[in-house]
Amino acid sequence: MNRRYVAPLGFTLAALWVFVVAMLVNNTN
Repeated sequence: MNRRYVAPLGFTLAALWVFVVAMLVNNTN
């Protein structure tokens, strides 16, 4: 794949991961 596509994809996955973790923490508390 092209770096032009890999960079935004990795950033998006990281943002989604942080969002999911935040939701799990909020549900736990």
